[in-house]
Amino acid sequence: MTLDNKGNDSARDERQRLRDRIADLELSLKRTTEGLQFQQMIMKTFTSLALTDKGAICDTIISLVASHLEVAHGGAMLLDMESGSVVVAGQQGFSQPRELDGAGAGRLWASVMEERIARIIPGAEVARLWPGRPQALAGGVAAVAIDVRERTVGLLFVAQKRSGDDFVAEDLHFMNTASGIAAMALTSAEAITAQQELFRDVETQAAQAQREAQEKEKALKELDQKLEIIGRQQLAIQELSTPILQLWDNVLALPVIGVVDSKRSADIMERLLSEITIKQSRFVILDITGVEVVDTKTADHFIKVIKAAELLGTRCILTGIRPAVAQTLVEIGVDLSSIITLRNLQDGLRECLRQMAEHEEAARAVR
Repeated sequence: MTLDNKGNDSARDERQRLRDRIADLELSLKRTTEGLQFQQMIMKTFTSLALTDKGAICDTIISLVASHLEVAHGGAMLLDMESGSVVVAGQQGFSQPRELDGAGAGRLWASVMEERIARIIPGAEVARLWPGRPQALAGGVAAVAIDVRERTVGLLFVAQKRSGDDFVAEDLHFMNTASGIAAMALTSAEAITAQQELFRDVETQAAQAQREAQEKEKALKELDQKLEIIGRQQLAIQELSTPILQLWDNVLALPVIGVVDSKRSADIMERLLSEITIKQSRFVILDITGVEVVDTKTADHFIKVIKAAELLGTRCILTGIRPAVAQTLVEIGVDLSSIITLRNLQDGLRECLRQMAEHEEAARAVR
């Protein structure tokens, strides 16, 4: 074979590798996009249902996760804080849910909660940790811990894809986000339940104050104290409206909803910088689809958050600017020329993947 022929063969091989790489990226992007759309549907579902029962929350989340990943079996387990044992809170596809927390199951669930990351546990490891496992778990499971304020409270797991395919990285990304939604729903349910109880107590004491004028002053003081507690709980719920999601390896998303003032801006910055440091993420997508009004102060808050993230070596992309917000930004003269702005979260993720692919190509060219 001549040198020219060898060169042509090498070029063809390189083009084929590039085409295969592009095809893999397109498939991953398609899976991730579908996952994002389904995650949005899950968020809307929980927002509309406003569930306060933990069992109903767990049944709903595992049903939605199993539907999206097209699996035959799945479960949501919660940690009993008093006994320290893990109990079934929701399940999909098991005729006898009690078999999921039977003898030996604790070691498998403990390994998931200790690692606190979404992972695929092969069938051999499941058998080693839990010799008496249900047959549905013989092929292995994909599982992730549920964390609330850096405390593990349970886990989600799925098994047996109906297609027979193995679990992939995109499935783990989806389960990571699903566990975050489950954590938000459980925390919100606790706050809402506590609020309802406090409101009922407030109403009872208000009625007593009307009947017993002599105790009015005392009752009013108690009302003030309880309203202060309610106010703190409402602030806790507001914090949950700004979750930081891991969309991809090295890609975080920060969807912002509502009004951003100085205090909330500081909270957002602190949480985002902490998450970037922990996960060493290269990209952050700041999505402001849920922000309807932006003034000079609000724009300045966003710019400060973006600059702070970039000082840590993380590239920021701004998405979801509404037409009215865009018009306001132009009118007040906010300069966003140094910031990448795109239409929506999907476009932002696509841009991150494009830049990562270019970086990989450049690194291979150097080698």
